[in-house]
Amino acid sequence: MSKVLLLLGAGANIGLSTIRSFSSTGWKIAAVSRTTKPTIAELAHLTLIADLADPSSIADIFAKVTSELGPPSAVVYNAAGSTRAPEENPLALSPADFDKDTSINVNSLYAAAHEAVKVFAHPDAPKGPKTFVYTGNVLNHMFMTHRVSLGAGKSAGAHVIQVASAAYKDSGWRFYYVDERKSDGSPVVMDIGGDANGQVFRELCDEGEVGAERGWEVHFVKGQGENGGTLYKHFGDNVGRKWW
Repeated sequence: MSKVLLLLGAGANIGLSTIRSFSSTGWKIAAVSRTTKPTIAELAHLTLIADLADPSSIADIFAKVTSELGPPSAVVYNAAGSTRAPEENPLALSPADFDKDTSINVNSLYAAAHEAVKVFAHPDAPKGPKTFVYTGNVLNHMFMTHRVSLGAGKSAGAHVIQVASAAYKDSGWRFYYVDERKSDGSPVVMDIGGDANGQVFRELCDEGEVGAERGWEVHFVKGQGENGGTLYKHFGDNVGRKWW
């Protein structure tokens, strides 16, 4: 029985690379995005259109995927809302925009984690690791004034992942906040390695008990590991402050 990945937020960079990475090892893919993307539709076994600013849509997504492909063994939450605020006046960001971004970054994330623990316990779920991955960034350790809504969301999302990681550890279910960094610990900002993220997500979802040793917050640097591979390195609160 093939394992199923549910990818929420199937964009052209990390999303597409994640599909390619998981597909290469035989996973079935359910991809969710706001619009139809032909390249993703060609690779995914199931594509769904949904607005993840609406947390009430999440339960139906899980139900559809479970019905069509089977209970997911892995969920990757890759959606993000990031309305830019004025750098010198961040609180000029409208409450409506802040609420929309928070719905994507926190409320729908929580709804997805809520549904994930149900499908992980599903009687038809295949044996093996059960994993939930949230695409994080450095903003749970620092701030950028023009990204006030994104930073608030990532900080709250990190808390949800940390709580879930501790609460379900004995069940063998893993929850990760994954944050790509530069070699000095500074954020990659827009220099995001889609292929590297896809590889890391798959490795985490395949690790099982080994993954428990990593903890809930996973930092990595692309191209700095053995033979030019990925280097896993936890930077703690080091965010390359010279950059900031």
